[in-house]
Amino acid sequence: MKIVVRILIFLVVAYLLTIPWFIDGRRQDTLCGRVVVNIIDSAECMFVTPERILDMVNSRSDSVLGRPVGSISADALEKKISGIREIRKVDVWIDIDGTMNIEVDQRNPVMRVIPDDGGDYLVDDEGILFKSTVGHPPRLHIVGGNIKITRAMLEGVSITDSTMAGTSLRDAFDFVNYINKDKFWSAQIDQIYINNKGGLELVPRVGRQIIKLGSLEGYATKLENLMLFYEQVVPETGWDRYSEINLEYSNQIVCKKRL
Repeated sequence: MKIVVRILIFLVVAYLLTIPWFIDGRRQDTLCGRVVVNIIDSAECMFVTPERILDMVNSRSDSVLGRPVGSISADALEKKISGIREIRKVDVWIDIDGTMNIEVDQRNPVMRVIPDDGGDYLVDDEGILFKSTVGHPPRLHIVGGNIKITRAMLEGVSITDSTMAGTSLRDAFDFVNYINKDKFWSAQIDQIYINNKGGLELVPRVGRQIIKLGSLEGYATKLENLMLFYEQVVPETGWDRYSEINLEYSNQIVCKKRL
């Protein structure tokens, strides 16, 4: 009886070990018959279209359709698709029926960069810069002016990298991240201009004045002073009394009346 039980156990174990191998072997021979692309958060902004991804995996010279699943490298496809700068992450897997699934996670931009010498870029929350290719980019803080776009930035080095410390774009990135955490300043400050001296000038959404912030040294205190100005002075004078509000001087606000 014990012998019979042992034989049965052996057969069950052998079956359990063999079936996955058999199924996987059959799966390797299955032809890839369909590709499904899912762009995460595509409703907010479509930096990458499914058609663009499909063109990459179904090119005439190297199409995945009709090929045995076992001859397709998901890792190689992920690496290839990840070459698109607008993509943060990509996952590729193939179902047992031969359907290839491609899930794409787009980058999350926090500011738009338009240098005086040309170009239109976006910078995501990781500090990665990429060209703005969409017709209607998302509503973001616009950073313009005297900005140098380096080769390293164009090659994918984050502006948060230590080698970028002290650059105007790194400073602007830190400032934008700061105001984005504050509901009022995020709504009030529309554009940020970097002048030839490296100082920041702010264009508000409410009011027609230029706000000269100057260097970023002590910018939190400067914004606190500006808030006091909004709370105590603007109610008396109105939003458009001054053409310029200068915060560059320590604990002072110097205003220029509109002519």
